[in-house]
Amino acid sequence: MIQDAFSIIIPAYNTGGPLKGLLDSLQKQMKEFPQTHIIVVDDGGEEDLRWVKDYPNTILHRKKNGGAASARNKGLELAEELGTEYIAFLDSDDEIYDNYLPTIYGDMREGYAWVSYDWECDKHKDWAKQTDDPLMINCAVWAYCYRADLVKGIRFPEHMVLAEDQAWLHKVLLDDVKHKHSPTIFYNYKWIGNDNSVVHRYLKGELKEVREEQRQVMLKNVFYISNINSIGGIETMLWNMARKYGPDHDITVLYKTGDAKQIERLKQFVRTKRWRKGEKIRCEKFFCNLDVSVLSDVEADDYYQIIHADYKVYKIKFHPHPDVNHYLGVSENTCRAFHEVSGQDIELCYNPMVVDKPRKILHLITASRMTWEKGRARIEALARALDEAGIPFLWTIFTDDKDAINHPSIVYASTRLNITDYIADADYLVQLSDTEG
Repeated sequence: MIQDAFSIIIPAYNTGGPLKGLLDSLQKQMKEFPQTHIIVVDDGGEEDLRWVKDYPNTILHRKKNGGAASARNKGLELAEELGTEYIAFLDSDDEIYDNYLPTIYGDMREGYAWVSYDWECDKHKDWAKQTDDPLMINCAVWAYCYRADLVKGIRFPEHMVLAEDQAWLHKVLLDDVKHKHSPTIFYNYKWIGNDNSVVHRYLKGELKEVREEQRQVMLKNVFYISNINSIGGIETMLWNMARKYGPDHDITVLYKTGDAKQIERLKQFVRTKRWRKGEKIRCEKFFCNLDVSVLSDVEADDYYQIIHADYKVYKIKFHPHPDVNHYLGVSENTCRAFHEVSGQDIELCYNPMVVDKPRKILHLITASRMTWEKGRARIEALARALDEAGIPFLWTIFTDDKDAINHPSIVYASTRLNITDYIADADYLVQLSDTEG
């Protein structure tokens, strides 16, 4: 990574004159910040922009016309290749003031993951903010600067005609990270009357229409768990789900409290966000467990409750919620218990697994609520299956119970040890509760 350096991404389409003024302004400020890199993405315009390459620390990439989202995605790809610590966007036909680079470098050096800024439009100074929603006020990507690791792998939706800025920002700004809003103004938005972007329509007072378009940028799938422990049944299911579906699906894990190491592991594959009571969540599909207290703050197209308790626990704790229209059971026992309690049949949802190419020795860990009356048969069955498949393994089981299984590939460790230190080297966490499946 190039420490303390910005990549400034500028999509360009037939804006040669304003673009030159913007680059001149940046170059003037880069005398104080020479580590800055400029990435200009020519989105298939008719103008010849080869002169852009004459500017120091400036990359010009020409691509087939695909729109602003496509151009910004290419810019993000190039910025990730450069490896700068920070990223910002500018529009090629807008204007920056002399305090631009000093401001964003100064703020990001304070350790923020992102900072948002105020801006102005010299042609329409009478336009006033009509909402206190920060994402509605600053609904353009150039009103922010970002730490590169925060936006890594997140791309603009190229299929959207409107609100692609907001769609991207909803994903980037979701993480519960250190951030701030600054009233500093360094950006002059050059309004062009024939544009129909969300920013223009917001400024023209069309808030109702803009709010309707926000439904296009809802989160897709949100999984809520009140507490993410360092290890446990639901944590294992979350981890497996994140690994299997995270790379190809829009998934957000929402929580009240959580183990820091477990949350960092999940962030490899999905977004995570700490939820605070009263904070509104908008999504297409919302999944929760027994804790349904969050539902009053959720707006979703479909609500799912994941049932993962045995019959006795389920019979005591289950209270139907009027918003929930789908139930998923994690085992056949759970589905049968649900039917006995409610008279409804529910869909079986297996714990998703990711089949990796095993190492020379597969390392397994068992540590959650392990009791021999529940787990012995499952330990023996899995060990036998691995032996029959010819897969060498080392299985570490944390228990102080003396009634152990004698197997050359199974070792036992005291529950007084710090289990989390062992998890990082394990391939899988193995759950062994017969009643929960």
